[in-house]
Amino acid sequence: MRAVVPEWRVPDVLEEHLQFRVTHRVLEEFALGHTPSDVLRELVQNEYDAGGSALNIVFGDRGLTVTGNGRPIDELGWKRLSVMLGTGQVAGARGEAIPQKVNGIGSKNFGLRALFLFGDRIFIRSGGLQTILDRERGTWPDPRPDENSSGKPGVAIYVPYRLAGDERLRPFDVEREGEALSGIAAELGASR
Repeated sequence: MRAVVPEWRVPDVLEEHLQFRVTHRVLEEFALGHTPSDVLRELVQNEYDAGGSALNIVFGDRGLTVTGNGRPIDELGWKRLSVMLGTGQVAGARGEAIPQKVNGIGSKNFGLRALFLFGDRIFIRSGGLQTILDRERGTWPDPRPDENSSGKPGVAIYVPYRLAGDERLRPFDVEREGEALSGIAAELGASR
């Protein structure tokens, strides 16, 4: 017996009524797919891509601070930071595209997002500008002025530690910091 399939009547679709939504779980899955050693590798790759010769990573009392001495973030870099994840055509934004990084190790615009493993917000400043990536709320569409980084080389990143966990991402407390540092030592110790 052959199934009878009713004719599909396609509704009228007004594009302005459509929306593109993604949950913050996408970022959680991404962060959870990384180890602290992976995060360190991503940070080193970014500094290498920026032509830097020094990278300083400090696990402080309240947050993780990362500073490098490479080139400041350029216009295309800020454009990549204006989206939460990825490159290419921006979903839901007609005609807007995020270019991938060229002449560098990273190209997918994922690396810094691995820092969500430690906290829910990533603050970035460079070359007189700053932005924020918030795991649940998103990011600014354009960087804002930052007098603290004006005229200085490199990039500075600050990630306040997550104090309260949820069902997926744990708080980054003293115990978790010890686990992270032990994991980094074990994984990267052999890669001299």
